[in-house]
Amino acid sequence: MDYQTINAGLSLANIESVSASELHGFITGGLCTQGVNFDPGKSPLGQNIEDQPALMKLLSEMINQTSEALNQPDSVPDLLLPDDDFPLKQRCQSLSDWCQGFLFALGASGLGENVLKEGESGEIIHDIIEISHAWHDADRDSNDTLNEEDEVAYSDLVEYLRTAILLIQEQLRPILPQETEATRH
Repeated sequence: MDYQTINAGLSLANIESVSASELHGFITGGLCTQGVNFDPGKSPLGQNIEDQPALMKLLSEMINQTSEALNQPDSVPDLLLPDDDFPLKQRCQSLSDWCQGFLFALGASGLGENVLKEGESGEIIHDIIEISHAWHDADRDSNDTLNEEDEVAYSDLVEYLRTAILLIQEQLRPILPQETEATRH
């Protein structure tokens, strides 16, 4: 599963309103909270894709691979972003898209606003909101040249988000009924 393949699949299905990064952010957020159900006949963001078997397969693989990555002990999941050979501005836009998708899933999870604002996870969610806006703030002056410091800052943000996903998952994933029953015996 890679950024270009997913974007190409979305483009072939005439789904131009969402990027691969935003879609992956949404899937990751939904899996972190277990609060979003994924319908196999629709893209995770609701577009009907029943007549697009190739895209259905790609999205199913994305959901499965993301779920596996989130459930691997001692593993830090990757974000679906363009490779380093893409221009930094495009990678920053994709990072912003990923954050927006992740935040959308948290909102759609039904956890409630209070839960999303409390404790360490609330601080992380606030940071993700800021990161999602950072691209738009940086894009105001497109004459700025990007330098090595910008590359390092981008890499630092990606690493922060990879770790943040695990913390949010640990704190926000609801206790499943089976787990509750098992702890009672």
